[in-house]
Amino acid sequence: MGIGTIGTAIGKEIIAWTRTGGKSLLATIPVKVNTAGLRLAPKLEGDIVQISNHKAGTILNTKTGIHENVTFSDLPSKVDNGKHYILTAYNQNGEAIGNVSFKRLNRRDEQPCLYINYLGTAEGYKGIGSEIVRKLVQLSERLGMGGRIKLEACTGDVPYAFRLKGFANKCKTSAAIKYKKMGFNADRWTEKELQKEIACGGNGFRQDESSLGKYMRDIFGGIEMDLGEDAIKRYLEGF
Repeated sequence: MGIGTIGTAIGKEIIAWTRTGGKSLLATIPVKVNTAGLRLAPKLEGDIVQISNHKAGTILNTKTGIHENVTFSDLPSKVDNGKHYILTAYNQNGEAIGNVSFKRLNRRDEQPCLYINYLGTAEGYKGIGSEIVRKLVQLSERLGMGGRIKLEACTGDVPYAFRLKGFANKCKTSAAIKYKKMGFNADRWTEKELQKEIACGGNGFRQDESSLGKYMRDIFGGIEMDLGEDAIKRYLEGF
């Protein structure tokens, strides 16, 4: 799926987001840096989460290199507990390029939230997944759930109806890593492993073997993740 990006291009200088020293990868502040000098500042380069001229409400067409507006089907005015809802994203030509199934989740001793069941995006764009999450955050906020969202990160575990053009060929990175870059957090142990994997440029897969032969296993498959408070704030503020 598409991965959200943070920052604004300004000539030869860019606005980047660097960690503030806390444990969370999302505890960031904006800093202005020169792109030519990044190679001379390895610590800063390693701390940068995302860099882009992405604007809220747009997606990047990877074929043209141009950011395009994205639109959505109507959001429900209310979300009943346990009932599944569908949100569809469209490109500027009115073509469906993303689908997400979600529901209201009420668990004992937990605050209510929206729970993503399945999310699939088409090839040829970046940022679809983040814009879908943004719309769900806005809905969660509007329904009095504080923008809270949960999901279970399962790579490729998406029904056929959600496998838009190119989706089957895009499972080259663990879904947990993609969701992490969009602002979702896992439990404390998994968080450490996720950040190690991202830092070393890994994709979250390891070769395993069964009676049927060798295969690639997602080491983060099936973990539950929550959208972080900092990410919720950024989505609501339009970053």
